[in-house]
Amino acid sequence: MFDNAIGDKVNINVFDISGRSVYVKAFEVSSVFNQNINLNAVSPGMYLVRIVDGNRRVTQKIIVK
Repeated sequence: MFDNAIGDKVNINVFDISGRSVYVKAFEVSSVFNQNINLNAVSPGMYLVRIVDGNRRVTQKIIVK
């Protein structure tokens, strides 16, 4: 869950460990952002998820099994 206090758009980017983008999507939101993303098309492994909302940027590691 991501509190979207600043903007009305949240951008999600998922990168593999070599930095290649494997998922990109922008979401229109009004307040609290809670969204599942489908990564069934990617191979199992570690990925980086970047969430951008206005000036805020959060990057987290995830494991796809």
